[in-house]
Amino acid sequence: MVVRSAQMPPIPEDLHLGADVFSSDGKNLGSLKEILVADGGYKLQHLVVLESPIASGHHWYQGANMLVHDLVVPADAIDTATHDRVVLKLDIPG
Repeated sequence: MVVRSAQMPPIPEDLHLGADVFSSDGKNLGSLKEILVADGGYKLQHLVVLESPIASGHHWYQGANMLVHDLVVPADAIDTATHDRVVLKLDIPG
């Protein structure tokens, strides 16, 4: 298993749909839904993360499953990536 960090930027092959995505402070933000690459190339541009109800804060509300959003994260916000886990250089307040 290869773990890439800021010294080795992630490439699309490092990322697997459904992998858990975490903030730098360890909060589970959701799961990897899509990988966006540059037009006419294979350079990683963005990740689309299916936001977890806990990360969104909507887990307290009845019917919250309808309030889950997609988060678009720039590729340079990735700290590390493995087959089942992506850690971002970002944290979420609260």
